[in-house]
Amino acid sequence: MNPGTPNPRPGTRWRGRQRGSVYILVLGVSLLVTVLGVSALMATRVERDRSVLDRDAQQARRYAESAIDLALLKINNDTGWRGTYTHDSWTGEQAFGTGAIDWKLVDPTDTDLADDASQNVDLVALGKVGEARQMVQVTLQPPASANIEALRYGAGIGGNLTIPSGKSLVMTGGDGARVDTFDNQGTLVGNLQARLIQNPGVVSGGASTGQPALAAPPAGTTNDYIAIATALPFSGNIDGMVIAPGRNEYGGGTHPDGVYYIDTGNSGIVIQHARVHGTLIINAGTGLVKIDDQVFLHPARDDYPALIVLGDLEMNFTSSGSSTYARYLRESDRDVNYNPSGAAYLGHSDTDDWDWFPSEIRGLVHVTGNVDWKQTGRVRGSLLVEGGVNIHNAAELVYGLDPSVLTWKYTDSASGPMTVVGGSWRRVVDSP
Repeated sequence: MNPGTPNPRPGTRWRGRQRGSVYILVLGVSLLVTVLGVSALMATRVERDRSVLDRDAQQARRYAESAIDLALLKINNDTGWRGTYTHDSWTGEQAFGTGAIDWKLVDPTDTDLADDASQNVDLVALGKVGEARQMVQVTLQPPASANIEALRYGAGIGGNLTIPSGKSLVMTGGDGARVDTFDNQGTLVGNLQARLIQNPGVVSGGASTGQPALAAPPAGTTNDYIAIATALPFSGNIDGMVIAPGRNEYGGGTHPDGVYYIDTGNSGIVIQHARVHGTLIINAGTGLVKIDDQVFLHPARDDYPALIVLGDLEMNFTSSGSSTYARYLRESDRDVNYNPSGAAYLGHSDTDDWDWFPSEIRGLVHVTGNVDWKQTGRVRGSLLVEGGVNIHNAAELVYGLDPSVLTWKYTDSASGPMTVVGGSWRRVVDSP
């Protein structure tokens, strides 16, 4: 220790260190207060932003719901809306209130809005307010369709119904026959409605005249069936064969609903000793489609027809007679198994040839030309003929269409607005 240096007062060094610690403490407290203040401000701002976003989201959702109403109004005031709009394509944002709206139509069935007026569509709407985006979706349904008027009748005939002397047509069920011109010198069992009666003959159920012409099926009906069918290359007659959804002995592949199309190239074709469990469409052009001997034709789907003939049809098969050969399609007659694997009947298939089947046509038969009904064949369903029908024997028609099952494409396009399917409202979280 330097003797010339004064000795500091006791406690001076400690008080200096104490003052420095207090300064640091005050500074730390100040920083903490500042951080807490900034955090509080940030929390307030976040809470405010969240509140604004929630408010905007609620408003955007209301805008989207308003867009549903606006879109429904637009399409119900545009009879051609299915062609106006494109599947899954936004119509374009438009200003609405303090934000914007947009909407689009989606065909969930086949992505084509214009192909089928009976299909439902989904309506997706977008509402935007600030940074908020909300989407809602509903399903729209067309007005209920109904079978075309012709399917109310056992026979809906666009041309003449001719029954010569000694011949008969026996009809049961449905509304009888609806024809353009009736020329009867034989017997009609059932009701008749006609535009003109040339010869009344014997009609058991009564006949009325002055009826308007019966409308043909909707344009494009037959083409719609051809479009979904499996096309089979024409290779001659369908004789002693089975054609069904899971089996095709004619050749050319199978169809899950048994819908098959044959274009004969203006050649004739005979269907005989055959079972067709499906929908057979034959375009014979100037040729003749002939159904002979014994057959069993019945659709695989209740809402599809059994037979469509583009051209003329001759029904020369039998459903009655003194022999079992005339009344049934019997496997033993031709050594053919008509219910093999892939073509079960009433849920049963086998490998033998001991079974019998009714010789008849079940379901809708649609002919674009004329029909010559030459034998005792039975149609258990409905006969829709755009031309005329000539009866040459004792024909039988049992109305057998289930009115609760609409025949696909054979329906009128009902008029009326599209409506929202109950319970279909839902939020959509995907971005547009």
